[in-house]
Amino acid sequence: GISFLLGVGAGGNYYHWLFEALPRLDYLRRSGLAIEDIDHFVINQAALPFNLQTLDLLRIPSSKRLHCSKRRVLECETLLVPPMPLARSDKVAPWVCQFLRGTFLPAHPAKTCGARLYLSRRDALKRRLADEPAMEKLFSEHGFTIVRPETLSFQDQVSMFAGASVVAGPHGAAFANLVFAPSNTRVIELFHPEHQTRVYKDLATELGMSYECIVGTAPFERAGAMSEKLGPYTVELDQVKQLLMRTT
Repeated sequence: GISFLLGVGAGGNYYHWLFEALPRLDYLRRSGLAIEDIDHFVINQAALPFNLQTLDLLRIPSSKRLHCSKRRVLECETLLVPPMPLARSDKVAPWVCQFLRGTFLPAHPAKTCGARLYLSRRDALKRRLADEPAMEKLFSEHGFTIVRPETLSFQDQVSMFAGASVVAGPHGAAFANLVFAPSNTRVIELFHPEHQTRVYKDLATELGMSYECIVGTAPFERAGAMSEKLGPYTVELDQVKQLLMRTT
């Protein structure tokens, strides 16, 4: 039969699954093939709720999902290997945004409009704000809803971001949901000083959004440390407050 490689190296990460794995299905459509023409979809070994929920929405039956791992050798009669959708790791192609919005937004439109969302990382294992409670309190006082995206279904995340007016929080994969937000959304991203990336700035720019960021401090963090090992950091509340006053 025919197998299609859908999994990616970091398929357990929300951003990489949305922007590197799922858009590969558009290559399938452009080739003239349909999901029904594929016998097996090769995906990552570990399947998190958002992996399964998106596959369900795309109507890829569980019987066609073939989990792979570095410890397992698969022999395929015909294996289709589409190219990676991202030309560079921090630059999203316009067609990828169009694919994601066109595929998921129509069935999950905004339930409310004008929402101000703060994306909490209070339960994250890395890159947590040391002053997270105080930061959440500050954003709440400015009309933000404190959101823990990992507790929401994929469908609820799409609907929530579809009605956003401002999205703020510490850098993390949840910012990938900006792809579902309106073009006039304002973005505020907080960075660990040893882990800064343009990926969401470029995504916001591609979508026509305004973007601002604040880089925090981590005086005891070793420069150049692996991102997986980065500990808590601090962002000055007064600096955030000044920015929020301009955002109101």
